[in-house]
Amino acid sequence: MKLLITIFALISMNFTFADERCDVKFTKTSICANIDWIYGPYLDQYNSAKISLSENDKVVTIKVIPWMVMSNHEHGSRPVVLTKTGDSEFLIEKAYFMGGMDGSWFFKIQLNDSTNNLIEEARYHLEFKK
Repeated sequence: MKLLITIFALISMNFTFADERCDVKFTKTSICANIDWIYGPYLDQYNSAKISLSENDKVVTIKVIPWMVMSNHEHGSRPVVLTKTGDSEFLIEKAYFMGGMDGSWFFKIQLNDSTNNLIEEARYHLEFKK
């Protein structure tokens, strides 16, 4: 009996950990976005990543905006190339983050409906590789 309880507990933990990853949580819609880097993230280079959204029938498209937050203002960078690769997956290419500035880089991720109206926005903080 102890063995069965142990096996059940291990299986439950495995499923729990598999479902817990959520790189970006959209609180209003309860959508979760995960970002998997293909190349990067690096400063002063073009980077690419895949973004996957949890299932939601309200979201048709997204916008991904490289965004820097500084002590006295915020600004964006060059637009990314965004390609839909699946029902809830998108490829982010040519994401560029300028180095040498005193600030923190983010992706501003915007969820949009079928008429391209903003549903919700969240930020993903970037940790750069050296």
